[in-house]
Amino acid sequence: MSEKLGVIFQGTKSGLTIALDETQPFNDLLSQLKKKLDDSGYFFSDANVTLNLGRRDISEEQFDLIKKITSNGPGLNVTGIKTYSDVSLATAKKLGLQAILNQENHAEKPAASQSTSPKLPALPASLVRNTIRSGQIYESPGHLVILGDVNYGAEIAAAGDIIVFGSLRGNAFAGATGRKQAIVAALHLAPMLLRIDQAVARCQEKKSSQKAEFAFIENGKIVIDDWTNKNRLSIVDSENI
Repeated sequence: MSEKLGVIFQGTKSGLTIALDETQPFNDLLSQLKKKLDDSGYFFSDANVTLNLGRRDISEEQFDLIKKITSNGPGLNVTGIKTYSDVSLATAKKLGLQAILNQENHAEKPAASQSTSPKLPALPASLVRNTIRSGQIYESPGHLVILGDVNYGAEIAAAGDIIVFGSLRGNAFAGATGRKQAIVAALHLAPMLLRIDQAVARCQEKKSSQKAEFAFIENGKIVIDDWTNKNRLSIVDSENI
């Protein structure tokens, strides 16, 4: 069963941003948050955290539940929030937190039919202009494009495609929200662990190639092909539409 990326970690020089999906049940997000922090060990220990809440309304009681999870174990310090919600903004001010009210599309809310449609929606793309180093985690709610390398010990995940203009040696998870048509492409494709939707491949024994390659699902298994194979790539692209 595919798991939606309800909690997304993005490490920055100033600390850690934790994005909470605005559509998932709050208790589900708490469970995902606890699991991610448990899995990361003490990598984010004592980091300053900004919560990106989207349009979700957060009460003081709900914020306290989040804070209990972030402060226990890794000892994260929630210092501020980003939000489209006036309710969450008021909560942040009551608690003395830094708060940023996002104005773009603030008055607009997505139609219910958009969130329940069975069709695969168009996804945004996240662009990262640096190398993802060992121990770092980067996740995107859409497609992910990296202008740099993904080193051993690093982890990247995306709801859609992953494109790396460099060497991919860490762990990569594309199609994380159930998008079987997702691909993983890199100028040097040599990940320790590669996952697309529910298909998993360990690539330690893969022969090194000097050509750019991309991985995709075919007959339930992950297949790797030359990036210049436009015929094969065009078939995968058409399935993504």
